[in-house]
Amino acid sequence: MSSLIGHSLAGLTVGITKKQSCFLATVWARLLWMFWLVVVAIAPDFDYVVPFLYPSANAGLRITHSLCCALLLPTLTIVCLRVLGCDRKSLSKATAQLTLASLSHIGLF
Repeated sequence: MSSLIGHSLAGLTVGITKKQSCFLATVWARLLWMFWLVVVAIAPDFDYVVPFLYPSANAGLRITHSLCCALLLPTLTIVCLRVLGCDRKSLSKATAQLTLASLSHIGLF
C-alpha cells in the first residue's frame, strides 16, 4: 500500500518528466500546475477526511479509488482549461499529464 508521500511523488514525477504545456508561461504557473498534479494524484485519498466516503460507511468499498472517481477531477480540470481558451496542443499535453497523475494512484494502491 502506497503512502501519501508516494502518491504525491508520482504526481510530481508526471509533471517533471512530461514536456510543459505552453500555457505555463511563468514560473508561478508551472509551480501551480505541479501542485495541481500532486492534488490530482492524491485526490482518491480524500475518503480519509470526508466521513461519508470512508470505506466503513460504504460496506468496506473505497469508492474514491474507482476509475470513474479517479478521472473525475482530471476531467473537470480539462473542461476548465478548455473554457479558459487553452489551445489544442497544450490541452492534449495537459490531458496526458492529468490522466497519468490520476491513474498513478490506482496503480500504486
